[in-house]
Amino acid sequence: LNEQNLPKKVRKAPKQNIDINMHLVALGEKSLHINTNLLDETLKINFDLLVENGEVKKGYVQTFPLTTTIFKRKIVIPSLRIVFDAPLEPQIIAVIEFHLPEYKVKLDLEGPMSNPRQAFSSVPPLPIDDIYSVILFGRPLSGLDPDDRSAAKKSNQILSQGILSLAVLYYFA
Repeated sequence: LNEQNLPKKVRKAPKQNIDINMHLVALGEKSLHINTNLLDETLKINFDLLVENGEVKKGYVQTFPLTTTIFKRKIVIPSLRIVFDAPLEPQIIAVIEFHLPEYKVKLDLEGPMSNPRQAFSSVPPLPIDDIYSVILFGRPLSGLDPDDRSAAKKSNQILSQGILSLAVLYYFA
């Protein structure tokens, strides 16, 4: 069976390179607004992107400040920006805050999207193992019962080795 014997609807169209060149801009009052039941408020996004041959070459995507609740915990994203400058990998610059009753934990992300550098800090100041424990369990290691303390230490080891992301562990917490 060759292609000439096939009905016209079944024949494959010849491959064509479709050149898509666009300059996409949505800023300020004309920003992109996304409403979803997954977030407590509207996600507003500014962007200015230059697309050549179907690929983003230059520009950025930036969220407006966002406050939401994820897994019954308040999270604030004061800033999140992704910068495109092809052929380099897109870069992320973001701050994510976990607002807990007794602690405020801040996560700074910066660098390539595939492997950004991360830095945690907290108010009041805590060691990194306690920061992970506070994010996952709501209190530092010393405030956990023996079973939770053991689970927190294992989680801390997994996080420090980069085996699982904080987002995955946060989901399970």
